[in-house]
Amino acid sequence: MEKLIITVACDSRTSYPHNHLCPPQEDIPGVAQQYIDAVNAGAAIAHIHGRRLMELGPDMMAVCFNAHDEYFQPEPSLPPKRMMAIHPVEELIAYAKAAEEHKVKLECECFTTGAFWHLEFVRKQGYLRKNTYTTLFIGWPGGTWTPPTERALQFMVDNLPQNCIWNVSVMNPQKQWPILALAVALGGHVRVGYEDNPYIAPGEFAKNNAVLVERMASIARGLGREIATPDEARKILGLTRAQ
Repeated sequence: MEKLIITVACDSRTSYPHNHLCPPQEDIPGVAQQYIDAVNAGAAIAHIHGRRLMELGPDMMAVCFNAHDEYFQPEPSLPPKRMMAIHPVEELIAYAKAAEEHKVKLECECFTTGAFWHLEFVRKQGYLRKNTYTTLFIGWPGGTWTPPTERALQFMVDNLPQNCIWNVSVMNPQKQWPILALAVALGGHVRVGYEDNPYIAPGEFAKNNAVLVERMASIARGLGREIATPDEARKILGLTRAQ
């Protein structure tokens, strides 16, 4: 089984606004340090939020392959944070074309199996046919919610299109680690971090993102998976850009 790619998503207060340990996006040095420490702990991919990033030449960029319908209110005393965007297949084709022109690999975010239909449609236009990288989102609240269960993950994996390299993100403090452990055992890759689940124990925030990466790496090694370095992750994903 190939080495495990760990992605870390460090810099979002949208999903857990009461996490006072998470630096705001405006704190560039603070956010950068979170990513540096997470990579040193074993993460190979940094999932960063920002604008106009494709022009900066990243290795990859993520786009949601279904409606982006999220509703965050983990702390009932705080107002909810709502996100809603429609991504029709015509937009996805245009995005895939732009990514190809900029030599940027797409990460196809899939919250439901309907995203797989979109992926196949885009492939028929000549894009995303080789080493397609998909992230399966389990338990993210909102209109594209998929239940945080082991059976839900198995269902999504069983119905993935051919020639996909898959990754899993779980937004559920109770079920994140068991479902990610299953993903490791099934041969997939995993994502952790303050955006997905900031808790190291019930009700206890991890002191930083590196702690969450270390927990994931420990689980993976216990299951017999070694951890991929950034260079090894590039080879697994078929990234050819010179570093």
